[in-house]
Order: sequence, then C-alpha cells, then structure tokens
Amino acid sequence: MNQNLTHAKSVCQLFDLVVATVSGPMNQRLSETGQTSGSQFIAVDQFASDILHIATAVYATGGMTSSQCAFFSELYDHAARRDVATRVDEFQSWCAGLANSNQLYCEPPTASLNLLRGYDAVNRTMIARMYKELVMKIVTVVLTQVTAPCSREIALVQDFDNFWTEVVMATRSPQRCLQPASIVLISELNKAVAEFVIPAREVINSVAQLSQIEGLGDTEGFIRKTFTNYCAQAVLVDSVVDERELELFHDLAPTLMYFGSNGSLESLRQMFQGASKNIMPNEVPLLVSILDIFDSSMNTNYGGSARSLYVKLAKTAFSADMNVCREETQWLGQFQQTLYPLASAC
Repeated sequence: MNQNLTHAKSVCQLFDLVVATVSGPMNQRLSETGQTSGSQFIAVDQFASDILHIATAVYATGGMTSSQCAFFSELYDHAARRDVATRVDEFQSWCAGLANSNQLYCEPPTASLNLLRGYDAVNRTMIARMYKELVMKIVTVVLTQVTAPCSREIALVQDFDNFWTEVVMATRSPQRCLQPASIVLISELNKAVAEFVIPAREVINSVAQLSQIEGLGDTEGFIRKTFTNYCAQAVLVDSVVDERELELFHDLAPTLMYFGSNGSLESLRQMFQGASKNIMPNEVPLLVSILDIFDSSMNTNYGGSARSLYVKLAKTAFSADMNVCREETQWLGQFQQTLYPLASAC
C-alpha cells in the first residue's frame, strides 16, 4: 500500500503541474460552450469528473483491484479538492453504478479533450495533447505499476491511447478506415477546420447578430458540425442509407465529433433511421456566408475554399455506394447553383 501511495503522490504532483496550464483554456472553453454554473467556471469539476470516468472505464473492462481503486480514489479526492477522503469501497460503488447506468461511462472520457482541441484550433497551441499525455500517464501507472500487469492491462493501455488519439487528432486511424476515399477527405476536412477557424471567429465576434447565435461561440465545433450536417444530408438525399455510405460516415466520425461507440456502424445506423432531410440545396451554408464577410474585407478566398469542400463532401457521400442516382444528381446541381450563382447565370 505504501508503494501505491507513492504512485498516487507522484501522479498528483504531475496532475497539478499540467492542470496549472490547462485550467485557463478549459475555463474559457466551458464558458464558450455554455457549460458554466452562473459566474463560476467549473474546470476543477471537469478534471475530477474525468478521473472518475477513467476509473469507471477501467472498472467496466474487467474490474479493479483494491490497490487500483485506492489509487483512483486518492487521485479523485486530490482533483476534486475534497477535505474528507473517499472510502475505497464507496469509490468502487460509484464506478459500478456509473458503468451500469450509462454505456458511455464504459468508454474513456472525451469531453475535456474535445473542448481543449477547440482551444488549440483557435490559439495554435497543443493543450489537448498535453492533457492527453496526463490522462495516459494516469492510465499507464494504474494498469502497469500499481499492480503487476497482465495481457489485459497492457492491451487496455493501448486501447486508451488509440481512443484518445482519435479525439485529439479528430482523425480515424487509417487501420480502422473502411472506405479508401476517407483518408484524403479526413485530411482535407481537418485542414479546412484549421484554416477557417480564425477568420470565422473574427467575423462571429465582430457581428452582433452572429455572436448571439447559440453554438457559434464554439467556433471549431460549429465548423465541424456544419460539415457533419451536410455529410448526413448527402447520405439521406436518396432516402436509402447504403452500408457503404455508413462506412464513409464511420470513417469521418472522429472528424465530425462522433467518438467511441457514437461513431460505430451500429450507432450510426440507428441515428440515420431516425434522421430526416432538413437541409435544402438552395440554402447557402452559414459558414460560407461568414467566410465571405471575412474575404470581402481581407481580400482572401476562404469562402471559395469552403464551397469547394462542401461540394466534394457531397460528391464523396453520393458516390460511396457506387451509384449516384437522379435525386442525388439533382440535389448536387441545385446546391452548386446556390454556391456559385454567378457561374450558373453565365
């Protein structure tokens, strides 16, 4: 147990060093996304919640030893700044309750890394990667040092690493992609997010009507969600969701902010069963309009780049099932006329 406490103390010290850097960005992102309680920012609660969530995910894969549970309990109390120590059996009961109540708790947490990636996109930093290294250190210590590791623990460390890498990079690993066209499109979408986020944010912050629209404060999230919506719409145009179209969406899932089981084929299949067509081809995407405003004052062409990407996203989705039908051809033609009205008039 003394060795266990030594591990916990060492990780708590590392936790404090990383959190000192990450707290500011986390508080900002919680504010931008409306995840605050009155005027109180809740970064401390977010970090403590991550510890409990990680412990639950470990527990759900096959249980925890008493030493592992004691380690997590000590770290949780430290993160939450609790004056009264949580009993080990009480902490294990929390993990069991969470694992049984919600399947998402059986997977590694994604919220903090998702938020911090958005901060990095705007500020050109690497805070999300720093935090990912912290949570990976926690997982590695608890699974390979607190108790002697077996094959399950070693494999689980790698699983956590792969899972969180997809979140931080917003990229499905090439080994897990099911469609050949996906890898290039993923790269282009992530490149576009990196290019569009700063000009889009400048316009949103400077135009009163835009700054008041819910969801635009999270600029990176807004850009990814608009691509998500149009990709989903392209899949739904012919009213038939083909398996190969699902595979394409599966590959794009981390880029479109569907992580873990939410981005699985089965989950996506269920999502599309209840989805409806809600984007008309004669609607100009809001992102394009925002970037056009920036272009008009800065003599840039971000709006043009966004137009090209929306068209490519639709074409890729339409051709995923190897059969571009009449409805898809008509929708794409109308959408291109909407995006390029001057070219259509010539």
